[in-house]
Amino acid sequence: MTISDFIDLASNFNTIGTATWQEGDLNYDRNVTISDFIDLASNFNGSYAGGAGAINSEDVQTLASFAQSVGVDPSIIGSAVPEPGTLSLLAIGAMGLMSRRRRKA
Repeated sequence: MTISDFIDLASNFNTIGTATWQEGDLNYDRNVTISDFIDLASNFNGSYAGGAGAINSEDVQTLASFAQSVGVDPSIIGSAVPEPGTLSLLAIGAMGLMSRRRRKA
């Protein structure tokens, strides 16, 4: 799970009945709720510990081809690394939005 997953979840928070995994529904209940946020937080910045080997030149070429097919410049893949404090700022902002939404309701 990365900051990109957090942004997807935050921008679709409180979507009920129609959410997909790409929109932040991490537990597949078609809703983006606090339970999805907890799932994301518990797996944030985790890595796969399976039996994957090193990336070879063929893998790099495949990734570059895929990036071009979806309209992304392959030279920027993997270069956007957020500062560690970014997550905490986004979490504070999300909490502020959630409390603001509750007051209006």
